[in-house]
Amino acid sequence: MKKVRIGFIVCGFHSTENLYPCLRYVTDRADLVSVCDLEEDLVKRDAKWSDFERCMPTLNSF
Repeated sequence: MKKVRIGFIVCGFHSTENLYPCLRYVTDRADLVSVCDLEEDLVKRDAKWSDFERCMPTLNSF
């Protein structure tokens, strides 16, 4: 079975406190591959959760 590829837009409190920690329970079924936020510091902070394929500090990075 292929893994689901997950990306988060906005790296706020809910993501870091609730969503990212839950991902450890589905590592056999899902990969966190990208995050995006207008604040580059938040993207760098959240990069600790995974080896992202893409970390987009702004929406202009698309």
